[in-house]
Amino acid sequence: MKKTILSIIACAALAAFAADGEKSPQGKRSLADVRGQIGKLIESPENIGPAVAGLSADEQKSLLGEINSSISKMRGTDEEKAVKFVAVNRAFLSSRGAADKTALLAETFATVPPAALTVLNERFASELFNRAADPARTYSDEEFAGIASNAMAAVIARCEKTDDSGVRETFAILMFLRASNGTPEDLKDRLVEMLPSKDTRDMASTEWIRSAMGDGVAKSYEPMLGATDYDDTFDVLMTMNMIGPEVIDVMLADLTTRGGVSSSPLSRRGLTPTGTLHSGGVAVPFFSEDYGLDRIPRTLNPDAKFYPGHSRPVPDTPDTPHGYQGQVP
Repeated sequence: MKKTILSIIACAALAAFAADGEKSPQGKRSLADVRGQIGKLIESPENIGPAVAGLSADEQKSLLGEINSSISKMRGTDEEKAVKFVAVNRAFLSSRGAADKTALLAETFATVPPAALTVLNERFASELFNRAADPARTYSDEEFAGIASNAMAAVIARCEKTDDSGVRETFAILMFLRASNGTPEDLKDRLVEMLPSKDTRDMASTEWIRSAMGDGVAKSYEPMLGATDYDDTFDVLMTMNMIGPEVIDVMLADLTTRGGVSSSPLSRRGLTPTGTLHSGGVAVPFFSEDYGLDRIPRTLNPDAKFYPGHSRPVPDTPDTPHGYQGQVP
């Protein structure tokens, strides 16, 4: 009888182990498991790295597209969504478990709405791909141009299957131009020449890039967004302020080895031993994964009654005369 009970327990344990193995080989979660956590990953991008570590390159790319689609469908302003797009896509590309960062970069430009790419191209240029971010590694002009060209080939191949492909591809060019710090001088011409559409090449070279870079004109993304179905009233500056402190990752090397996992070093500018980031001479808390989501007010309209700084009546108290208009904490 005792042996029978032990046999039953052993069989049950083996069955559970087998079932777990089918669900997630070697104890790692499957794509189906991670899909069930999309909402949590959007709200907590710091969990993306561990969540995708066991997924294949194709599964990671598919998941990133699905998450970006989910953010697009969420309630909230375009500016609030843009903060989430930057946070999630940055976490994917920064993950040590990312199997093919070039493919993920292409997926980002193909699935993030053009309005949000206005902010994303600038943040990624300074945070992820800036050629001067790693003092231990100096990229020559030709090396940087080669990295940018190879990445653009992947971006173009992916974006050509989407709406607004020319605008999306040009946003990727803008990112590499900003990250290049001005050289090589012919980088813009090299990357624009790669664009499949002659109309896009003409618009990018004569109007879009010049306006977006503020090259001799007031900086504006309106010419680019005007070529899409998206609202051209998107507030880029507001979104930049909502995102918060900057963290610098050295990632150019990751784009030179497609399909491989790189452990590029993390470089943080202005970081003190106590974990603060000096911004404009003022020490502020350093947030490695806080992209400002908790600092968004209930409304972005300063005239709305729920805006934090809006003046409105308060109940009569011994210290406040009737009808007093003041700020309520």
